[in-house]
Amino acid sequence: MSGAAGSGDADDAQSRLASSNSALQSLLRRLGNGMEDFLPHAHGRAKMKELLAGLKEHGDEGKQMEALTELCEVLSMGQEEILIGFSVDAFLPVLVELLSMEHNPEMMLFSCRAITHLLEVIPKSAPKVASSGAVTMFCQRLLTIEFIDVAEQSLMAMQKLSVEHPEPLVRANGLAAALTFIDFFDINTQRTAAATAANMCRNLPPDTFPLVADIMPNLTQLLSSGDVKIVESACIAFTRLVDALAGTEGALEGMARHGMLTQLLRLLRPDEREGRGFDLSTSTYTQVIKTLALSCRGSSVLAESLLEEGVVGTVHSIIKKEEDSRLGPQALITSVAVQRPMEQLMHTLMLANELLPPLLPDARTAHLVQAVSPNTDMPADLYGAGGAGGGGGGGGLGGDAEG
Repeated sequence: MSGAAGSGDADDAQSRLASSNSALQSLLRRLGNGMEDFLPHAHGRAKMKELLAGLKEHGDEGKQMEALTELCEVLSMGQEEILIGFSVDAFLPVLVELLSMEHNPEMMLFSCRAITHLLEVIPKSAPKVASSGAVTMFCQRLLTIEFIDVAEQSLMAMQKLSVEHPEPLVRANGLAAALTFIDFFDINTQRTAAATAANMCRNLPPDTFPLVADIMPNLTQLLSSGDVKIVESACIAFTRLVDALAGTEGALEGMARHGMLTQLLRLLRPDEREGRGFDLSTSTYTQVIKTLALSCRGSSVLAESLLEEGVVGTVHSIIKKEEDSRLGPQALITSVAVQRPMEQLMHTLMLANELLPPLLPDARTAHLVQAVSPNTDMPADLYGAGGAGGGGGGGGLGGDAEG
C-alpha cells in the first residue's frame, strides 16, 4: 500500500511541475514582443540581420537599395545599441560586391558611403577593409572617373584608410588614383587628395618605389599650387619619400628628375613670398630644409644641382635675415638662436654642412673633434667617410664659402 501511495505522490508532483512549466512558457510568449524594448542588443541584432538580408536580395535592386540607404543612416548615426549587432565580416563582402555594380551608380555611391561610415564608427574595421577588395575598387573609381560623386566618395574612404594603412593603398596604385585627375575636383576635394597622397608616402617600403615613380610629375606639380594646404601636403609627401629612400641614390635622383629640388627651394626663398601669397607653417618650412639636406647627403648629384640653383643664398637668408644686417658677429649668433626654432636652425646647418666639401685631415683638430663628439658621426661629417677626404657633399662650395 505504501508503495502505491508513494508512486501516486510522484505522479502528482510531476503533473504539477509540467503544468507550472507550461504556464511559465505561455507567460514568456505573451511578454516576448514587449520585452524587445528592454533588450536593445537583441533589437540591434535583429535589425542588422534584416538589413543584411535586404542587401543580399539579388535580383531585386530596389530592396537592396532600400536596405543600403537605411544601413548608411544607421552607420552615420553610430547608435551603439543598433551597431552591437553589426558584423564586419558579414557586411563587408556584400558591400564590396555592391560597389562593383557599374550599371547602378547610386548603388556604388551608397555602398562606398557605407564603407566610409564604417571606418568612422568602427575604426577597428580598417584592417579588414584594407585587405578586402574595396581598396582596388576605390582606385578604379578614381582612375576611370565616370561618376564624379562616386569618385569623391571613394577618395574619402581612401583618406580614412591612408592614416593607418597606407601600404595596401600604395600597392593598389593608390597614389596614381589620388593624383591623376586631381584637377577635376573642387578645391576641398583636391586638398583631401593631396593629404591622402602624403599619408600614403609614410614609411614607404623601398620595393614600392616603381609604383610611386610614375606619379612624381603630378606630385611635383602640387608644389606650385596656389593653395597652401595642398602645397604643405606635397611638402610632407616629399619629406616622407626622401626619409624612406635616403639610402637609395638612384631613387632619390629619379624622384628629383621632375623639378622637386627647384620647387622646394623656391618655397624657402622669402623674396618669392609675395608671388605665392602665403607662407609655409614653421614645421613644414623646417621639414623642407631637412628634405633638401637628406637629398644632398644621399646624392652628390642632387647636391650639385642645388648649388646650381643658388642654394647658398637661400641658406644665408634663412640664417641671416635683412634686419640682422647691422648686427655684429656675437649679436648675430644671439639673434639667430632666439628667432629661429632650434630644429629649423639645426637642419639649416645640416644642409650647409652637406653642401660643403669635407675637410682635409688635420691632426690638430681631429683630437678636438673626437673629444667633443665621442661615438657620433661628426668625424665622418667633417672629414668624409673613414675620417679622410672624399665623399660627402656636393663639392665646389669652398670658394663660395670663403667669399
